Amino acid sequence: MCSSDLVAALVASLVLPVATAAIATVHPAYASVATLAPAKVQRWTLAKSSEPVSHTQAPAAITAPPRASIALPRSIAFAIVVVWVLGALFVLVRLIVSLLHLERLKKDALPVAVEYRSQLVRWTAATKGSRTVRLCRSSEIAIPIAVGLFDAMILIPERFLEELEPPDVDRIVLHELAHLRRADDWINAVERIASALLFFNPGIAWLVAQLDLEREVACDDLVLQQNDSLPYANCLAKVVETAAWP
Repeated sequence: MCSSDLVAALVASLVLPVATAAIATVHPAYASVATLAPAKVQRWTLAKSSEPVSHTQAPAAITAPPRASIALPRSIAFAIVVVWVLGALFVLVRLIVSLLHLERLKKDALPVAVEYRSQLVRWTAATKGSRTVRLCRSSEIAIPIAVGLFDAMILIPERFLEELEPPDVDRIVLHELAHLRRADDWINAVERIASALLFFNPGIAWLVAQLDLEREVACDDLVLQQNDSLPYANCLAKVVETAAWP
């Protein structure tokens, strides 16, 4: 399954329940067709019973198809709704806190020096797309990150600028730039909202995990279009050695 199919499935999982509930609210007749049909058939049968009926042709019985239904006590249904609301609020609050933290990182970040940027040949020649992307450094992060949405920025840890060679930093920056060119920041936002609202759904967790994997593979492929595989692999190994992983 490709990334576009995964995104479509994720969006459908958010839109379809809302659309179904909206239709049932605006047009309640759709939800009660199976309930009303037997009564209509019964009135039609009584009205026709006074008419003479031919011995060769009898009116066919019309019955509504059976409809599966699950009835829960009101207290249990209310408890389920409360648990869902509390769980969704908890995850949404964590998401908002993370976004505020990223905004603070962007505010405190400093631009990479012009002298250093001049050594990033691939970054200088790369197409930035329709977005203005800033390259900045920060001492508060352990790994490079692409922060987007309304203000696109690539943050590089200060340690990387000191411990890695400029060609390696250049390759890392290309990977993060690929995220922004693919609009992965917006797709990631949709993922996190879906994970918050449907935290109980294992299918959503699987979709998000697959999208995260596909996103990284796609960005690596874009980097390899401009780099040999061996230097890029060595670069990633240095990143693992340099970063202070928790």
